[in-house]
Amino acid sequence: MNSVGIEERWVSVDGLKIRYLEAGSGPPVIMVHGAQTFLSADVFTGVMGPIADGGFRVIAYDQPGYGLSDNPSDYRVSYRMTFITKLMDVLGLESAALVGHAHAGGMVVRLALREPERAAAVVVVCNRSLIPPLPGGQSAGGQPEPGVPSPSGPTLSDVRAELEDDVYHKGLITPDVVEAKLRLSIGKNLVAAAEREKVREPYHDAVPVWERLREITVPLMLLYGDRDRPSMGQRARLFKEQQPDLDIRVVRDAAHLLMWDAPDAFTTSVLECLAGPPSGVA
Repeated sequence: MNSVGIEERWVSVDGLKIRYLEAGSGPPVIMVHGAQTFLSADVFTGVMGPIADGGFRVIAYDQPGYGLSDNPSDYRVSYRMTFITKLMDVLGLESAALVGHAHAGGMVVRLALREPERAAAVVVVCNRSLIPPLPGGQSAGGQPEPGVPSPSGPTLSDVRAELEDDVYHKGLITPDVVEAKLRLSIGKNLVAAAEREKVREPYHDAVPVWERLREITVPLMLLYGDRDRPSMGQRARLFKEQQPDLDIRVVRDAAHLLMWDAPDAFTTSVLECLAGPPSGVA
């Protein structure tokens, strides 16, 4: 059982009031949640303490337009990617280990490729655009953001159905969890979801990003759940066979919210990445 408590804090970044959670002290680890409307820093609360116990300062924040953070004027993915370093600057962090879930996995990889001096390590969790499609399948391309909910907002049933797709261990989806996620899916966050839909930025990479992963010289790990959709575990295993020097792990009985389904495996893997040598180094 972890001994480090999690504190809720607020900071002004780029004129926005940003909520973040923090635990522990030591080398910084920044965790960035995915793009679904109901996601926030809280998706990491079950794993922050154990990682902080490993000797790290763990920070998870509500991205602009998510959770309790202010809505931005710029809703593009590229803005949210550059926002990571804006937050780091305000917190006085020259570099940090970056953990990106789902859509944010692409953000942290691209940030590490563009500004390698800012990334001390990179952990990607359940991102579909960073592994090739199955043979004969269409190109995976960039990972699109989830579609905008109905203008009237989602219902409890809608939120539960979405969580059912994201979580393998269904007992984790309690009425309290569904109600909390519904609260994060309405109001200003529903407005933000509609604005993000208007300014989607599909990636048109000249070279697929998965072919550039070796350019990342700091410790790099890709984590996938074997129950994630669509065929994510199968694709990750195949990519691992093709690129055995990359640290790609498929976690058993875990879906898209891998840190919920398999917190121990998530924590162990992240700590091993943070402690390990740069990828490709024996």
